[in-house]
Amino acid sequence: MLDPFQILKLSTKSQNTNFLAAFVGVLRNLYQFQFFKDFLDLCTSLCMQNRLEFILAPKEFYTTDEGNCTTIRKPHNKCNYYNITIKKISPEVIMHEISHLVEKEISIDLNNQFKNIIYQDLKYQYSKNISLNSLIQQVMIKELELYQQNQHLSELFARFFQIAAMSKEVVGKRMSTGHKVEDVIRAFPNTCMWLNKDIYKLFCNKIDANIANITKKYVISLEDVKHKWLNETVSSNFIQNQNTQQNSLTTQNKWRKSNHIKPIHGAG
Repeated sequence: MLDPFQILKLSTKSQNTNFLAAFVGVLRNLYQFQFFKDFLDLCTSLCMQNRLEFILAPKEFYTTDEGNCTTIRKPHNKCNYYNITIKKISPEVIMHEISHLVEKEISIDLNNQFKNIIYQDLKYQYSKNISLNSLIQQVMIKELELYQQNQHLSELFARFFQIAAMSKEVVGKRMSTGHKVEDVIRAFPNTCMWLNKDIYKLFCNKIDANIANITKKYVISLEDVKHKWLNETVSSNFIQNQNTQQNSLTTQNKWRKSNHIKPIHGAG
């Protein structure tokens, strides 16, 4: 039987076994959420085709770059190939770069519909969560000023999933964020509707049917997501997340339970 995590692991270059284990652990974590499943299925499918390679390169203390996604075009080949470099092992960095890959693979023109939709959601601030609104202001508005204008929509697309990956259910106590996945969905109702209606169908045929079927068993209801932190290790089907090559700090054990919501649903 196909093992998605083995496929992802074999498609990842790393000179540090701990770094690699932490990376696969974060992917295992993310795969429990329907919200991220389709993007991850696409990555796994591309890895099966030898069209995607992850490169783990620990971030140097003097650099600000935490990851990037590079498109490789080969002569006489219509398909794109990709390298995703991850310099910080965290859910938000990984989902940010994977989102860039999805945008490139489906060749979507974000100026078409996404532009009006995302700016409408940002304008009306549907969320009543003060912590989330503050994060949105920082990540999707202030930090965007550092980018060229022609990169803004691509960054907003990736940063939407980045913020979702910074939710309590995903990161536990590793970060001080005060929002849940359901808060992100409520804050971006038009964006989520656009994803469900128009986007997932664009790449569902790019996802290997066997992979989509196998990974269904990884997804659990948000109300069943429970975290237990000890040395930043997440139990209850979660495994260790690491930000650096150093051993993680010991934190107090604590369990949390999220509210159940209807997840974003796409292929698989």
